[in-house]
Amino acid sequence: MTDMSARTRNLNELAFDAMDTEAHWYWLGFLLADGSVFHRRCEWRLAVSLRESDRDHLEALREFLGYEAPLELVSRAAQVRLVVYSMRLCRRLFELGVVPRKSFDGHPMPVVPNRFAFAFVRGHFDGNGHACKVSPNGYKLGFAGQHRLMRWMQERLRHLVGVPPGLFYDKGGCAELVYGRRHQVRALARWLYGFDHDKPGVPHLARKRAVLEPLLEGAA
Repeated sequence: MTDMSARTRNLNELAFDAMDTEAHWYWLGFLLADGSVFHRRCEWRLAVSLRESDRDHLEALREFLGYEAPLELVSRAAQVRLVVYSMRLCRRLFELGVVPRKSFDGHPMPVVPNRFAFAFVRGHFDGNGHACKVSPNGYKLGFAGQHRLMRWMQERLRHLVGVPPGLFYDKGGCAELVYGRRHQVRALARWLYGFDHDKPGVPHLARKRAVLEPLLEGAA
């Protein structure tokens, strides 16, 4: 049984089946951070909400999914929301770790091929990462999510970017990984956003990149 009756718009329900491009892994990382999958009885629903100023990014996700329905405006929260009803799509996302309460109950870790690690990490940072300027010359950058995923992220960033392990804060299932030394943040910023000309197929959230823009000079 499918839930086609709940959906009258076109949708690529196989969007995450192949997992053979950087866009696939970017959006998986993003949904692991910021997506919500709900299942009850015959209802299967994927929902993603972003601030209204990030509408273009949510439109890019809608386009990736081949979904024709417009975004919803949540005026009281100044947000836009994408809601997709699909048993086939949600079941696949379950397999990839996008499950209810994914930040606290744990989830199956997707096996991320090395060649797609950059796209996956950028997607997760765009969804649930944070960066801010803490002094005239100082920045802080961090990731947040499920405990095992943050440990994986810590090791991958050490290997791929060459940064020492960041500060790891265990918050009872959920965890935070934080980098505060300027040279570490600069290296991470350049790795995440400084080489877009080499990675044209990987989306990015403009708001997150803008915070780190001053650190990208000379990144080419």
